Amino acid sequence: MMNTPIKKDEREKSELPPDMAENDLKSFREAKGFTLKDIFEHTRISVTHLEAIEQGNFHSLPAPVFTKAFIKAYAKMLGIDSLKILARYNEYLETLRAPAQEVEEVRDVSQSTTKKYKFLFGGVLVLVAIGIIVFYISSYKSNVDISKSQTSQLVQSAPEPPPPESTGVNTQIKSESAGQMNPMVAAVSPSAPSNTTQTVQGTTDRTKADKSALAEKTASEINQLRMEAKEPTWIRIKTGQDAPEEILMQPGEKIDRSSSRFMIDIGNAAGVSILFQGKRMENLGGHGQVIHLKLP
Repeated sequence: MMNTPIKKDEREKSELPPDMAENDLKSFREAKGFTLKDIFEHTRISVTHLEAIEQGNFHSLPAPVFTKAFIKAYAKMLGIDSLKILARYNEYLETLRAPAQEVEEVRDVSQSTTKKYKFLFGGVLVLVAIGIIVFYISSYKSNVDISKSQTSQLVQSAPEPPPPESTGVNTQIKSESAGQMNPMVAAVSPSAPSNTTQTVQGTTDRTKADKSALAEKTASEINQLRMEAKEPTWIRIKTGQDAPEEILMQPGEKIDRSSSRFMIDIGNAAGVSILFQGKRMENLGGHGQVIHLKLP
């Protein structure tokens, strides 16, 4: 079958006939005069993945984020709406989630049973602890009553304390002590401001040095990334905490990004070259190969 170049106007006017099921994609493609190799040349989606999309063998396709991008590119190539194909793929994903939900329900029942046993065991421990506390409190009260009776007897038999002496002597001692301390305080105080000034100056210098080192470290953590497409390539790139973005790059197209780290998914490993922090990365994989990169 001859390879036919695809025109944008023809793709926009083409529609999937209403009476044609989604699994007749192969017949529709052949009726349009395209081979799987034609679609590979324009989208760089491997022939194996294209056949899986046409036959509905979604289990042999990569992760959902890549498969949905492949379906959109395939439908755009033929000029048809991708919603019907995506609906079939989403139904397939739902069948995978159903067993997981059943396992989760069994796990919930098991956890609830375990919680009941833990609750009963905890209640028994609380009752035992309360019994021990009551026993110790009753023993402590009996000991306190005995101690109080013995103390009261000792207080009644104790002699009266002697009358306090005159406070004149104590006042004189305090005044003399105060008179001796004042010269010492006056002698020490003049040297204090000089040491304090030196301490504050040293702290200020260390603070400036720490701020300068922090600024240099922050500038060094920003990484520069440039990606250049050699072939049509689909990429998904996530920079730092930002949301990921999907881009379909054409030959010669370049993108530049700056961030502390990058998470990159590439749908055609042989279709791009990467310049990261001045180092070029090429020959990342084969044509149509899906790879994942984490930089740095």
